[in-house]
Amino acid sequence: MNNSYVWTLIINKQSKKIQPDKITVFQQCTLVECEETTSAERYLLYFYHNHFLTALPQHAAEPGTFLALAEKRGLHIEQAAPFFSLLADPAETLHADGLSQFLLRLKRSYPAEDTALIFSYFDHILTPKELETSLKDLFFSYRRNGQLNNAFRLATLLRLRGYKQDWLQSTVIHPDYTKAAELYQAPLSTLLETDPLYVEQKAFIRYIKKEDDGLLTALYKNQKNTLNLLVLQTDSYKRNPSREALAPLITSYQSAFSEQDCLRCLFALTESVPAESGLHAQVFHFLIKQNEYDKAIQLLLTHSFRLSKEELMQLPDIWRQLTAVPDNLLAKKVSKRLFKLLHGHPAVLERIIRLSLPALLQRYQLKELHEWIKNAKQATLQPLEERLAQVLKLEEEADNQLELGQFYFEFGQYEKAIDCFSWDMELRPNDTSPLEWLVKTYQKLGKHEEAAAYQQLLGQLKA
Repeated sequence: MNNSYVWTLIINKQSKKIQPDKITVFQQCTLVECEETTSAERYLLYFYHNHFLTALPQHAAEPGTFLALAEKRGLHIEQAAPFFSLLADPAETLHADGLSQFLLRLKRSYPAEDTALIFSYFDHILTPKELETSLKDLFFSYRRNGQLNNAFRLATLLRLRGYKQDWLQSTVIHPDYTKAAELYQAPLSTLLETDPLYVEQKAFIRYIKKEDDGLLTALYKNQKNTLNLLVLQTDSYKRNPSREALAPLITSYQSAFSEQDCLRCLFALTESVPAESGLHAQVFHFLIKQNEYDKAIQLLLTHSFRLSKEELMQLPDIWRQLTAVPDNLLAKKVSKRLFKLLHGHPAVLERIIRLSLPALLQRYQLKELHEWIKNAKQATLQPLEERLAQVLKLEEEADNQLELGQFYFEFGQYEKAIDCFSWDMELRPNDTSPLEWLVKTYQKLGKHEEAAAYQQLLGQLKA
């Protein structure tokens, strides 16, 4: 399940391959944090209503700036590649103008109110005087032309954006704008068609304040804004990760993404919501369905959620499909999770431990494994614990190499088994047993020439 997604960015006349890793939606702006694939350089991409604006090198957001406000009050999605595809295709090249050139082009491309909002995104670069002059010019261009409704609307949008300058505050109470102000006394839902920009500003603030009335969702649906709709639904689920909210979220993901991309989005959410939400069990089910066995088991050992009886019975078969036994299986929390999960299913637990032993014997000393199984205090593992204790004694006795080798053979430690059988052959040169085991072991390793050589020695000894 590959989570990478790469764009080409042309910035300062240089081509960069950048990998996005975080989306922030704040009112009309979407910010995407990216990292250059061959260096640690970070870039921040700006989108307005999901149309690419420009990109700048990313720096820490300064307090009081738009970027700091977006970080504090925006909706965030991390490490979910499918979301990025709703902004730009991987084959697309994004061209970032220099800021001065971009701001000039901006006035020709957008209405004054949109331009004013976009200007405000760059308050960490523009001086306060430059920004205020630009915003005033846009405002008074309406005022001078007698477009009082538009002037009032622009001032209102900037106030909702967070600006509190005197000239904005005085606009709200000035008698010239009384009729314009009356237009915005109507219920917000009635402005959905006539002034979606204002509704979006206002509804977004309501949502952040947890006063959501569904208007922001309705707006995004009207705009067919799939990205913002999914970000909003994801954030709502993170706020209230109930089982009832999970089904519609999955349906939305499935409508927007492929089956694999839907799983990526859900998997990314598992770190953000509690395991009892039902999400983790659902993701486990989807991972098994897509043969992502390693990720499924790692999820199972990391988060405490329940499996159905049928899924528990299937665990040994799933375990056999792993490309590697989890590295952290002996970790205290992971072990506790495994033993708790399989409490009441001793046969399943024993099969999983036995399946894991060959890999664990390559990573840990026999003594460590014995202590781990002994401390588990699982009755079903007692025969195995006793077997390991017996083998530990054999390791201390030079004349029991044959039995020790048989243990290593049983658990796939063929090189160690060969050492034991070779040693035993030297201790008992007239005994055929070590030769027979050497033949079997080399055959297991696919070393047929060596197996044939020992088979010949065995024949000579028996003659």
